[in-house]
Amino acid sequence: MTRATPARTGHRFRPPQLKPALRARMRGGRLKTEDGADITPCTLFDAESGETGALIEVKVTLPPRVLVLDEQDQTVCPASVLWHHGRQAALSLTGQPMLASRHQGLQI
Repeated sequence: MTRATPARTGHRFRPPQLKPALRARMRGGRLKTEDGADITPCTLFDAESGETGALIEVKVTLPPRVLVLDEQDQTVCPASVLWHHGRQAALSLTGQPMLASRHQGLQI
């Protein structure tokens, strides 16, 4: 089973689900498009598997690549969306976080 493939239980499929790390930091954030347009507010958390998890609104469609704005650290980082199901999304950070104030065209 890969991360993006739902687990098979008998004849029913179970959607993927991230488990928060033992010492996960839950923090407010926002997901934005690569050009800085707002997508949705979210709650960010560190997952057991090493990815970053995001709890978002159910009716949001995510593009394959997003910018993750961490409101607590005041940083922004590019990320790939590994999967999105219901309110959960698994994100893989693809760059180094940088101060949001230094990112062009991005408002906190």
